[in-house]
Amino acid sequence: AGAVTEADVTRTLTVWRDTGRDLMEVFISTGIISSARLAEVLSEQLQMPLVSLRGRIAAPEALNLIPRPTAERLELLPLAFDERGRLFVAMANPMDASAQEKARMLANCDISVGVSPREDILSGIARFYTLQKNVDELVAGMGAYGDDAGETDSESGARDAPVICISGFQGGLDEGTPDRGGRGSGPETELNLDTNAKDAPVDRLVHNILRQALREGASDVRVQPGERSASVCFRIDGQTCATFGYPAALHRPVAASLKIMTGMDILERRKPQERSVLVRLDGRPLDLRVSVLPTKQMRRPPSA
Repeated sequence: AGAVTEADVTRTLTVWRDTGRDLMEVFISTGIISSARLAEVLSEQLQMPLVSLRGRIAAPEALNLIPRPTAERLELLPLAFDERGRLFVAMANPMDASAQEKARMLANCDISVGVSPREDILSGIARFYTLQKNVDELVAGMGAYGDDAGETDSESGARDAPVICISGFQGGLDEGTPDRGGRGSGPETELNLDTNAKDAPVDRLVHNILRQALREGASDVRVQPGERSASVCFRIDGQTCATFGYPAALHRPVAASLKIMTGMDILERRKPQERSVLVRLDGRPLDLRVSVLPTKQMRRPPSA
């Protein structure tokens, strides 16, 4: 882009005065500066951290302090608590003292502020609050999964929980393309994940993880179980980054949902399984390849 001229500034200020919109929003909408560059400038000038939301996980306890409609209106994203017990939030406009004060009152604690581009803030809000809502619904209904879900709370359950790998988000399919798993073609073999309002909470969580991966341009998804939580990682532009986490007790229901969706043997836990499934996400047909790998299969035997 070329240098900003006096005419550019005059035109932008005229729009600002006529519309009453936020000045920084007007500068971005008129092409004077990009939102990414504006975030960099604000970070430098205000000496606040520049926050990349790629690979960042928002803590549930932070999200729960500020309701989603408020976060969208204030254009801020609560991420975590720092070492001093302050709520760390990413903001598109860190000079908005009123928004900071409202966040401080809602959280009932001091806050610290970082800067992110506006579109990253809004997409982060959509991602984290949607997935966290799915997790909260699933936790509330854990009794529906019986002992199988609670098994991951134990040391053996967490140790045996499978790693899940999903690929095929960038390939896409033409309408009517035969599926490579030998299941035939046509609408009867396609799972439409865009109409999941009445699905079980665990299915909505799985579908929204897949949807978010597609929207963020991920090529692969890897879900890695841990003792206390499972980490959902997206591979974007060749780099793998953690984007979300959920309690370890939910991992077996998540794995079971994917097994059912792909036609795997839901009772098989000792052997790796891999299947492909034709789905429709955001109106796009995709042939996803899903692998479920028992963690015991991935461990090396102890040396003698």
